[in-house]
Amino acid sequence: MLLLIRRFFLFSLLLLASSFLAAQESGKDDSESLRQKVDELEKRLLEQQQELEEVRDLIAEKENQPPSGVGGSQPEAPPGSQPVSDVLIARSGLPDEVETSRPMDLSGYFSGRYFDDSRSDSHSRFQAHVVSLFLGKTLGRWKFFSELEFEYAPKCDADGEGFSTSRGEILLETAWLDYEHRDWLNTRAGYMLVPTYWRVHHYPSITLTVSNPLMDKRIFPGSITGVMGHGSKYYETGGFTYSLFMGNGRGPDPGRRDVNDHKALGGKFVAHLPSGRRFDTLDLGVISYRDKLENGERENIYGFESRIEKGGFGFLAEFAHANIEPHGDGPRHFREGYYLQPWVRLTRHLRVVYRYDTLDFDSRVAHKRDAERHTFGLNFRPRPTVSLKVEYNRHKPEAPTGQNYHGVAAGVAFFFQ
Repeated sequence: MLLLIRRFFLFSLLLLASSFLAAQESGKDDSESLRQKVDELEKRLLEQQQELEEVRDLIAEKENQPPSGVGGSQPEAPPGSQPVSDVLIARSGLPDEVETSRPMDLSGYFSGRYFDDSRSDSHSRFQAHVVSLFLGKTLGRWKFFSELEFEYAPKCDADGEGFSTSRGEILLETAWLDYEHRDWLNTRAGYMLVPTYWRVHHYPSITLTVSNPLMDKRIFPGSITGVMGHGSKYYETGGFTYSLFMGNGRGPDPGRRDVNDHKALGGKFVAHLPSGRRFDTLDLGVISYRDKLENGERENIYGFESRIEKGGFGFLAEFAHANIEPHGDGPRHFREGYYLQPWVRLTRHLRVVYRYDTLDFDSRVAHKRDAERHTFGLNFRPRPTVSLKVEYNRHKPEAPTGQNYHGVAAGVAFFFQ
């Protein structure tokens, strides 16, 4: 009997010890599982915080960038831009139909630049480039917008060629009155930017590079005085934006008169294509412009554009071709240019950009403006309203007497409101 009691007591001790050890192992497993869950939650929280910061940056950039002079709902290409469906509302941050008590909504930007290149007859130079003021007002469905540019620069002809010494001037970049019937049907009248992509989004606080593409304002005109119908329509996936315009053609004073009875006509259509989750933005556009010049020549210009964005990568491209028919028996000739501009976001505030662009200004001769250029640049935005840029350029002129040269450029732009 005593032996049986001893065996039962030893068996109970062994059972108790094994239960204790199992409980310890189970506690270790539970503790390890909890640690893994904490690590996973911390990782997810960090990712969400980073995503939240990126969204906040994008919202801040969109709310603090200058408007487009075209209208419609065409999205902006370089990062830090905004949809431009309503220029004045975008500036004030107010919903439609809300009128402010201020007599005028005011914003603008300052831009300064520095250039240096390897040409023997060229010297490094600083430029107090421009100060622009955006003045606008919304009264119900009526919207007014204008841009006054305080510029220290030489006077230029219609092709952008300087013909006077530099001096301080006040220039009217754009001014128009718009009436919104529907999102897809609006009318505008005044002095408007021709809706090529770069011209609409040329503001230094938006663009990633210091220099503009070679083709900018040298194939399509920069502005037109006249009337425009424009609008946009969006669906669950995709949509489109369009504009149709008519006005004075090129001439010595296109802001006040035309050189003949033939009005300039043009139109643009941009398709915002659905792409599922492959791209954040996938836009393809086409633009056309027709005009009769003072010397009787006729211009028939067409162009294409493309904008693609996905996460921290983007791509922008434009192409333009002008067929010029002479008055009489002279030979036909053309102008043509394009650029390709990919960019990559390295950090929240830093982007690297490359652009290849080329221009054939006159197909009949080796014109002094004919060239191709490679641009490598960095764009740093410590704040959404501040843009710091630096770039390296490599130029290859087409003219036989021209020599290849390289240069550097830097710029600063500050947007205010």
